Amino acid sequence: MSHWGIDDLVKEITDLAEIEQVRKGEELITRLVAQLSTKISYAGEISPSALLKLNQHLAATSLADTIKRTLQSCLDERAMSSCDGPLKLISKPQTMTSVWNYLDEDEAKAIATAPLPTMVNIVCNRMKKVGVKALKEKTKKATVAYLIQLLVTREKLIQSQQKFTS
Repeated sequence: MSHWGIDDLVKEITDLAEIEQVRKGEELITRLVAQLSTKISYAGEISPSALLKLNQHLAATSLADTIKRTLQSCLDERAMSSCDGPLKLISKPQTMTSVWNYLDEDEAKAIATAPLPTMVNIVCNRMKKVGVKALKEKTKKATVAYLIQLLVTREKLIQSQQKFTS
């Protein structure tokens, strides 16, 4: 769906004023005002200069004051809704498939001997320090696999040591 631009809105306001001159007080005008209000709501971002241009054009037309107020409130509403700017910051999932590359020496030593809950806390704290806010599924799987691999390796090491001592 294409967005309505400022020039399109100026043309629509002019056309509405001409139709109102010919057919005053008819239900058609009410419907056209509602239709133009909808078009304004789908218009692209309205900058302050564009709002000023639309306000001046609306004031210069011969539309009834009630119609002008209705359209003005729609324009104001649209202009205020676009105050967020063209960019909106959103959190997107991030990928970090090799978590072990981000651990410092102390964390790596602690993970090698820590129980599972402590391991998870160490990895989570490191991810926070690195700046990861949202994880992709791939990162979650890689992290769990790494921790399980550490546990399995540690368990095999303990079992092999027990075989030698017994």
